[in-house]
Amino acid sequence: MRLGWKIALPVACVALVLGTAIAWHVHKAKANERMLAETARVTLVRAQQGDAKSQYDLGHMYFHGEGVPQNYSEALRWYRKSADQGDAKAQNNLGSMYYNGRGVRQDYVEALIWYSKAADQGDAMALSNLGTMYYYGHGVVQDYTESLRWYRLAADQGDALAEAGIAYIYLYGYGVTRDDTEALRWFRKAANQENARAEYELGLMYYYGHGVPVNSAEARRWFCKAAAQGDTYALSAISEQLTTCTKFALLTGLLGGLLLTFSFIPTNFLETGKSLREPRQQLVTATGVLCLFTVGLSWYGYTHNKIRCLMYGINTFTAFKWLLDAAIVALVIYILRSGNKPDASQDGIDSPQTDPANKNQSPAPQSMQ
Repeated sequence: MRLGWKIALPVACVALVLGTAIAWHVHKAKANERMLAETARVTLVRAQQGDAKSQYDLGHMYFHGEGVPQNYSEALRWYRKSADQGDAKAQNNLGSMYYNGRGVRQDYVEALIWYSKAADQGDAMALSNLGTMYYYGHGVVQDYTESLRWYRLAADQGDALAEAGIAYIYLYGYGVTRDDTEALRWFRKAANQENARAEYELGLMYYYGHGVPVNSAEARRWFCKAAAQGDTYALSAISEQLTTCTKFALLTGLLGGLLLTFSFIPTNFLETGKSLREPRQQLVTATGVLCLFTVGLSWYGYTHNKIRCLMYGINTFTAFKWLLDAAIVALVIYILRSGNKPDASQDGIDSPQTDPANKNQSPAPQSMQ
């Protein structure tokens, strides 16, 4: 009983802390939703009055579903209203909707028109987007020299996408002499602004030693940074290392869970139904089921891109997983300790034995010769 309390108390404390953290996050999320809804209501009033910035903000809200249901058609409508009044950000975003075909049929020519209008006002994102169009030849003749020119104009304003674009041009030698050192410099500029793709590429350069000495630790650090933002390439790079060292652990946990679940179920269980009536046997089976659930949760975490990055850091997902692991270890220790206790028959309780004081007691029968 004392061991049970020693196990239950810390587990309960961890569960209380974790439950409090989850409740706080839920409360914060609901409060944020109410705030966004109120902001959207006020913005709508101003946008209907013709304010260009409010029209852009409302389009942004509809595009991302912030405070209002996500609706690309509504986002396009409000972006256009703001763009017609000369708002550069709205013009750029309107061009992006045509470029990606969000809420409208994909049209590179129309995207080029709106990007050019925003770029004429010096908008950094529009300058970078024009560089991308020339890089891939979308709506224009592919021209790496022209792409580099637009990227540099955007990079002068600190645009991370443009810095990464310049890095790719130097990395592959498109229109310029191939230069790993220059590519590394521009990737680092973009990565320092938390551009996920630049972080991944920087990790690759450290991994293979392009423009810098090979450094696996530094490569992994940049891979993890990119993975934390959900970059699929970085997630794949990390998962190749993790699945190799975790498959055995997951398989062991699976086998252990199966053994615990079925170890105390006899062959005549369906006939007698007595196996799981004892508390210890129920606890063993419950521990096996919990172990199987934990293995399934871990496998799901390692195989799904949006969750895999959560396996590297302290957060709600990993905290819950660690809590389950700790509970399983505690339960196994408790089961092993309780299994070592002597049975009642070994203590002389209810067990018929020969009483030396009772002379009339018949001696035990002996084998006949």
